[in-house]
Amino acid sequence: MDRKSVESTDLFDADDWIGDVKDVQNRLHAVSNPYRGNKRKMLIDLASVCREEGLQEKIEGGQVLDLFSGSAFCSYLFKSMGAAVWSNDLLAFSYLSAVSLVENSTVIPSKEQIRFILKNKPTDCGTRIRDNYVGVRFTEEEAETLDRWIRNLEIQHGDRPIAELVEFYNDIDYAVENLGEDFDPDSHRSAAHLFAQEAIMLLHFIVRTTDLGGRLNNGQVVARVDHRIENKGRTFIERNIRPYNLHFNNGLTSVATRMDAIDLLKQFDLSDLDLVYIDPPYGGDQSDYAKMYEFFEDYLGFSDIHNEWEKERFAKSKTYAESFDELLSLLPKQSPWIFSYNDSSWASGEEIKNQISKFDRSRVVMHEVDYEYQYRAKDNSAGTEYVIVAHP
Repeated sequence: MDRKSVESTDLFDADDWIGDVKDVQNRLHAVSNPYRGNKRKMLIDLASVCREEGLQEKIEGGQVLDLFSGSAFCSYLFKSMGAAVWSNDLLAFSYLSAVSLVENSTVIPSKEQIRFILKNKPTDCGTRIRDNYVGVRFTEEEAETLDRWIRNLEIQHGDRPIAELVEFYNDIDYAVENLGEDFDPDSHRSAAHLFAQEAIMLLHFIVRTTDLGGRLNNGQVVARVDHRIENKGRTFIERNIRPYNLHFNNGLTSVATRMDAIDLLKQFDLSDLDLVYIDPPYGGDQSDYAKMYEFFEDYLGFSDIHNEWEKERFAKSKTYAESFDELLSLLPKQSPWIFSYNDSSWASGEEIKNQISKFDRSRVVMHEVDYEYQYRAKDNSAGTEYVIVAHP
């Protein structure tokens, strides 16, 4: 990451830091239900742990890696606290969230650009969603709309397939190779941020209108169309589709990547990192995000995400301990590490803490956070989240 001189890293008032975190939390309420297990409710607790463990100086003006960024809410918090954030996740859905909310500092789509995506009627519109999802996840009219939106997004960004656009904006070498002498890094970065804002605008609208919550449909986020109409009484309606106006500039450059976490740790020199935050899949059925978000990855052209997800090794409990040890062995030794888990993870909080302690840490501290969640239509249930801090 490019570390720049900072004019505005003092975004958090030392005397009212909890109010500042609440402000971040309130801002993020504009993002409705973006990701299962997102950490919006825990932002105050996470900031409190950072403050209690003396990590604020590491964060403000420092470089923070969010290794499994998911909703990108924690990345957004660290950026708000004055950090240059590296936000990473394997899912394209999560990568685009991080580009839109964290990497982006200045760009928002115009009304004309939004209108083109939603209203243009291309003559060469594909039929992939109609061919594969009508009668299963969407009505025919809904599927036609989704095919039209994704085609308009392709047209607006150089007429490339969506999956290629994700790679084009994610991989600078790939972009340079395709653009040659015309490559302008600032222009490319702005175009990437515009694309991410527009894509997330569509993806989050689909989540809002098709997710019934709970574990319906074997963990799928997009409910079966018959269940959805029965529960909501209607198909989705094209309204209140607009981009998020949450971007801000903290004076530092943040970046987003779409990579397997262990590959990232092996590939990059991380000796300049000041802090690593790790909120990995917790093990078992609740970790199969590729399955939960299968439609969205397919919509973006990543139909092979299941093969990639297996490579990440954190979706099955039987391979978790070995994979976790490999991850720990690759983490930068000079940085504090922060882990998030809960009381239904692949191992108990104490067992996870003890496993982390084996990897050359001077002190490992576990904080327990009471957490309420809603399961289907039942009343809120209590659980325990663990925030584990491993000091170098």
